[in-house]
Amino acid sequence: MDNTKKTAAQKTKPGRQRADILADIAAIGHAVRGTITEKPRRLADGTVRIYHQLQHWEDGRNRTIHIPAHLVDAFKAAVVEGRRLDALLDELSDCNTRDMLAGGGR
Repeated sequence: MDNTKKTAAQKTKPGRQRADILADIAAIGHAVRGTITEKPRRLADGTVRIYHQLQHWEDGRNRTIHIPAHLVDAFKAAVVEGRRLDALLDELSDCNTRDMLAGGGR
C-alpha cells in the first residue's frame, strides 16, 4: 500500500490509460468511506476519555460505528485510501467516457 502517491496530482494528468488507473485501484489495500469522529465522554471518576466512531451513509441514513482504540490508526489510513479510491473511480469514469466517445465503446 503506497500512501505517498497523491491522487489529486494523478487526476490532473490528462488522458491516463485505463490500465494504469486500474493498476492503481488494484494496489489499494483497505478502503473505507466515511469520516472518523472523536467523542469525548466524562467517566464516573471525572476523567474524560475519547472514543472514536466511523460515520458513513448507508441506505440513505447516516450511520455510526464504534472503532476500538487499537484500530483507530488503521481506520484513519483506510479512510484516506477510501478517498483515493473515490478519486480514482472518478478518473476511470472520465477515461471510459473519453474512450467511448472516441469510438472505443462496445
